[in-house]
Amino acid sequence: MQTLEPLIRHDRVPNAEEQAVIVSAVSYLNLKAKTRYKESRQTARTILARLRGGFTLADLKRAVDSRVAAWINDPRMKQYIRPITVWGPNMESYINVPEDPNPNRPRL
Repeated sequence: MQTLEPLIRHDRVPNAEEQAVIVSAVSYLNLKAKTRYKESRQTARTILARLRGGFTLADLKRAVDSRVAAWINDPRMKQYIRPITVWGPNMESYINVPEDPNPNRPRL
């Protein structure tokens, strides 16, 4: 497992479990969205804020699934499938979006 560089002076360095979640979450985002994000300081800080707010790896993955489903085929919104957006302050609203019972129906 790779080690993340210390975030910033006043941030606590992620422990081994947090590092594993960061790496797993970023890998999952890259797989689902076909991107190549790294575990940068900003990304780690964003994920750590959600973890310390009580969210789990499953929640992080659900946020990815929600935004990929909603935005991957929208040329205007696809650019926002990125760590700061998916796991930012609006993450809770993303994981609580009801799943579309008919995802193949044309959108208006």
